[in-house]
Amino acid sequence: MDQACLIEPLACCIHSIRKTRLAFGDTLAIIGAGTMGMMHTMLARLLGVRVIVIDIDDTRLAIASQLGAHETINARAADPVQAVKDMTEGRGAEAVVVTGGDRLAGEQGLAIAARLGSVILYSST
Repeated sequence: MDQACLIEPLACCIHSIRKTRLAFGDTLAIIGAGTMGMMHTMLARLLGVRVIVIDIDDTRLAIASQLGAHETINARAADPVQAVKDMTEGRGAEAVVVTGGDRLAGEQGLAIAARLGSVILYSST
């Protein structure tokens, strides 16, 4: 039952990852390293994309690294928009999934996305 209770949330994460239309080698930024952010991280790694996870909690960021995030950004220590732009040579991420539930996270997601990139507002921002 412990695993069964995650089937529906995992299905929702699979749906949002499909909506991004990511391709091998693209960059995905995930804002929010809670349960849904972690699931998105693991799914994106299966696609062979570069994963950048953004959160304000260093413990969660460490777990994201263990689950396969290539880079992590603590949004309290650095400007996540500028950090992602620096990591992507100014382009931004081809896709952004916002799992953090506040307005600022949504605004940052839009700013992080590359031109013609996709933004999935997974949470209720």
